[in-house]
Amino acid sequence: MTLVVQAVVVFTANLYIKYTFMFLLGLVYFKNIQAVLLATEIVIMKHKIYVTTFILSLNSMALPVTAAYFKFISSDWRYIFYTYFVLS
Repeated sequence: MTLVVQAVVVFTANLYIKYTFMFLLGLVYFKNIQAVLLATEIVIMKHKIYVTTFILSLNSMALPVTAAYFKFISSDWRYIFYTYFVLS
């Protein structure tokens, strides 16, 4: 869902549509935070810090991986977009 919203924000020219989808992007991130909170409640206390750190670091790697892809591998955005779309 995040990639669809980000794609609309990047590729649309209408400013009001961009504002609307930026609001939706905030709602999507809120949904992700709720999922992290639920995951930390399910995990036993012994492993809670490891699971939380792993989830948050994995979630924050999307932008650096995309930047490295564009800098070192290819400037064609379709393959990375499709990969992220399948993963999400």
